[in-house]
Amino acid sequence: MELTGSPQGPYYFGDLCGLAFYGVFRRRGIEGLKFLCFSVAFFICSGFEIDGQTGGSCQPTNNTVAKTINVDWAGNGDFKNIQSAIDTVPAPNSQWIRILVKAGNYSEKIKINASQSCIALEGEGMDKTFILWDDYAHDNISTVTSATFTVRATDFVARKISFQNTFPRNVPTQGVAVLVGGDRSAFYECGFYGYQDTLADYKGRHYFKDCYIQGSSDFIYGEGQSIYENCMLSVVPTPTANSNGYLAITANGRESTTDGSGFIFKSCQVFGSRLVYLGRAWQKYSRVIFSKSNLTNVVAPEGWNSWSYGEDTQ
Repeated sequence: MELTGSPQGPYYFGDLCGLAFYGVFRRRGIEGLKFLCFSVAFFICSGFEIDGQTGGSCQPTNNTVAKTINVDWAGNGDFKNIQSAIDTVPAPNSQWIRILVKAGNYSEKIKINASQSCIALEGEGMDKTFILWDDYAHDNISTVTSATFTVRATDFVARKISFQNTFPRNVPTQGVAVLVGGDRSAFYECGFYGYQDTLADYKGRHYFKDCYIQGSSDFIYGEGQSIYENCMLSVVPTPTANSNGYLAITANGRESTTDGSGFIFKSCQVFGSRLVYLGRAWQKYSRVIFSKSNLTNVVAPEGWNSWSYGEDTQ
């Protein structure tokens, strides 16, 4: 299969910095905002396409899929589980390897190491192909290591697949569905299901399009430099947040004015079953932007929560 591209790619964000913003976490103005927009947009617009979907850029420059691996839980593929297929990817790797996953539930904890670049993971639909695991933060398991799916490699693309952390809803702790810690990762038509800390947008430049993200509090968090376009953000209640407690969609970890981290939500929908803040200032320079999005009446009138920083964070 060929991977084709264009100078700008199918999604162009050249005017993103000129859009009106619903809200920005900032201190001392919005310095660095143009850098955030340019850096993420450059990643998207200079990439390749897989069946019309944009991703990163691997070497060599001949962007063809070198190998396709089929995964089928019923045994009609090359492997019955996804991790076994990933384990065949060489480290380091510079050629695109496509992993096709048949519809079904795959109960496994998956990790793509930092040296396993250039993987395209594709299911048969976010409502048909699921990766499930139930770790949560307790004892010797941290929030980060609780992730059902972890990718630390550069140049990763996922499409039409869902990731879920299935730890019990009444457990008062964090459980990550996906941790994205590599640069140049893109997710298309993917689902992310959990409660607290569902999606660890940990580090690197990332792009999410036409995705469904469910959680209760801080369910998109981290120090990533990311754009979310046309995504659905579903807020669900959890027993750990009482009627007087807060829920926040985002918790961005930007630590200084020179830190490129920030989350942009463009043409997204926010809905759910109880009031929620758009975000809280996890770090002093947290930066989150909602643009041209439908916030509905589940968003708290205050919009944002400065958490422990008070008036020092706007």
